[in-house]
Amino acid sequence: MPFSPILKNSKMEQAYNLTGLKTDRDIIIKHFLDSLLFAKELPHGALSLADIGSGAGFPGIPIKIMFPDLSLFL
Repeated sequence: MPFSPILKNSKMEQAYNLTGLKTDRDIIIKHFLDSLLFAKELPHGALSLADIGSGAGFPGIPIKIMFPDLSLFL
């Protein structure tokens, strides 16, 4: 499923222009892949993570998707 229609059609995006990214490629690179760069810094065997000040769930949600056993607090 493409990401750009979801972001472009959300009420928050229309009201506040939360992201200037318009293509699926840009969204994947700038939001998802950038979020996962942090994951390599997690200590091996980490059990929990707090994403304080999470901007729309980034980087927390992509990290949780990659590490489903990790206890995540947004």
